[in-house]
Amino acid sequence: MPFNETSMTSKHPVLPKQESKLDRHVSQRQEWVEKQLEKRINEWTEQKNVSVFVGTYNVNGKAPPTNLNPWLLLDTPPDVYVIGFQEIVSLNGKNLVVDHKASEVWEERIERTIPRDYCKVSSRHLVGVSLCIYVRRNKFQFISGWP
Repeated sequence: MPFNETSMTSKHPVLPKQESKLDRHVSQRQEWVEKQLEKRINEWTEQKNVSVFVGTYNVNGKAPPTNLNPWLLLDTPPDVYVIGFQEIVSLNGKNLVVDHKASEVWEERIERTIPRDYCKVSSRHLVGVSLCIYVRRNKFQFISGWP
């Protein structure tokens, strides 16, 4: 039979997938659990306002400037600093495979710039990209989910 559109189509109708009794039961149970949690949400959650500074800096493979104050010191300090860097190292073949320490000098400069009542939650690096998160010490107890 030569190749054509009709040879590629099925002669049997495709029936929509039917939901099984088990699927319905699981769906109903999930809905019930969500409603119960929503009713009691105030027993296990607490809402608080949090201020967050989010900044990013393309460093173009250079060392940090001696003064990050104009960028990081604000009139009203935030509860959380989320600071990202791009091109923290030159993007060449060597830097793609070598575990570099280029972000350490930037982290040190951040820690000397932001107020002393912050602690590092985490910092992660991937080749030329780096992300650092700092939180006020009095808010650290509310951080969860970090290794």
